Amino acid sequence: MSQHTVLIVDDHAIVRQGYARLIAADPHLSVCGEAGSAEEGYGAYLQLNPDVVITDLSMKGLSGMTLLQKIMARDKNAGVIVCSMYDDASLIASALNNGAKGFVSKSSDPANIVKAIHARCPSVKHWVALCDAAALPQDTGIPHLVSYESWMGAQPTHYAW
Repeated sequence: MSQHTVLIVDDHAIVRQGYARLIAADPHLSVCGEAGSAEEGYGAYLQLNPDVVITDLSMKGLSGMTLLQKIMARDKNAGVIVCSMYDDASLIASALNNGAKGFVSKSSDPANIVKAIHARCPSVKHWVALCDAAALPQDTGIPHLVSYESWMGAQPTHYAW
């Protein structure tokens, strides 16, 4: 199995470093780049063509939602995972409706970021939200929206890229 590349976009260096350490511990994943703003993140996305982009929503300058929209305008199949401290249902629904392939609450288990990266593999036809079940949006119009726990109950425990 080959390694898959991840671009990390967050305006807090400590968060980027934490994500990078979690990702580095997985032999199937590697961090190809980091960016401290949405503007830098978009440039890095164009240059590096990562398999997955992890982005915060609330950043100085352009927002992560704007970054998500710009990436989706370029490639509607891009693997963007939103990771935010804000995990209310309307925000999750907005991120997913704008093209995010997953959402991870920053208050969830740190291992969820790696789970979300694996869950967005091209063969999976579900969008995954890793957050408190109460925050999972209802009636979003998004097909196949499931919590990670529900998805894992229906999927094998290994990850197929």
